[in-house]
Order: sequence, then structure tokens, then C-alpha cells
Amino acid sequence: MSNKDRKGGFAVISVLVILLILTFLSAIIMDLALNAHSTTMEMIENKKLYNAAQSGAEWGVAMLVANRDDLDDDVKDGISGISFSPTNPVHINAIRATVNGGTYLDSTQPASSMFGTGITVEVDILDCNYEPPTNYHSLLPPVKLPASSGGEGGGGGPSGIPPGTSAIIDPSRVLGLGGGGTQTLAFVVRSTASMAGKSTTVETMVEIQR
Repeated sequence: MSNKDRKGGFAVISVLVILLILTFLSAIIMDLALNAHSTTMEMIENKKLYNAAQSGAEWGVAMLVANRDDLDDDVKDGISGISFSPTNPVHINAIRATVNGGTYLDSTQPASSMFGTGITVEVDILDCNYEPPTNYHSLLPPVKLPASSGGEGGGGGPSGIPPGTSAIIDPSRVLGLGGGGTQTLAFVVRSTASMAGKSTTVETMVEIQR
């Protein structure tokens, strides 16, 4: 074999090695780009879900404020002395906030037009004025009986952050809405946004004075 043939063969091998390396590097770059795109899309989806859930929570707060004079203040005892199950709608309904003697305040839900395409939001407005069950569950709101002030026979204890915790409190604060009232009612607004198998839940505790 002549030197010319050897040089030609070596050149071919060198080209093939370079092509192989370039192909390998291209595959790595493509994989990194796809992963970055996937991560970015996931972050965007999570942000959309959080914003939708927060909007649902704000809607629930607005419902409490708008119906403050019609809120029922009776102690709810539908789950008293039983084992609470979050999958049992009867148990959840037993602690929903009601108006005008029994109508669920969250029986109407926020319009879907408030949120992005493909996002559904479910808002639960739960009353903290209830007799607790025999077991504790993280989905139960804190128990807080109505507090009275500025009148005769005020009872129910001081207002403020009640004992116990709820599943998720975001923002982590109690919103005292209203002023100058003689009765304080406590509620938890729980808003869950769902899209394509993902969900985000936001909770806000609200105190209504009237």
C-alpha cells in the first residue's frame, strides 16, 4: 500500500471520528434544550395553577364579605362524634359555610372565564364554627367558635389566629375583614386549581366581623 493510500485511509477515519463526536455532542445539546424547554413549560403551568387558585381564594373572600350579614352563626355538629373522611361529601358539606339558614355559600362557583384555558377551579368555603369529629384530619379547618365583643355576655374567647392548623395556609395570615362589629366569625377558603392531571391548592383564613 502506498503512502498516498495510507494518508487517504487515515483521512477517512479522521472524518468519521469527527462526525461521530459531532453527532454525540448534537444529541447532548438537543437533550439539554428539550429538558430546559420542559422545565420552563412546567414552571409556567405551575405559575398558572397558583394564580388561578389564588384568584379562586380571593373570590371566596369576596363572597364572605358580600354575604356577611346573612352568614349563619350556629355551631355545625354534622361531624361531631364520628370519624371524619375527606372523601365523604356529606362530611365536607357538614362544615361548609351557609347563609340564610342552610344554603351553601359556595354552591355557586367562580366563572371559568376568570382562569386560563383548560384550568378548572373548585372553591370550598368552610366554617370554623363546628363540633370536631373523633379524629383529626389535615383537611379540617381549625375550630374557632364565634367571638363576641362590645356587648353583654360576650363569649367565645379572644379573636386572632385560632389553635390548630389547616392543610395549607397561603398567605399565612388571618384576614380580619370589617370593623366595629360585635361578633367575629372565622372561615377557611380553600381553592384548588387543576389542569392536565396537576393541581395546586391555596387556603386563606378569614375573620368576618359584624
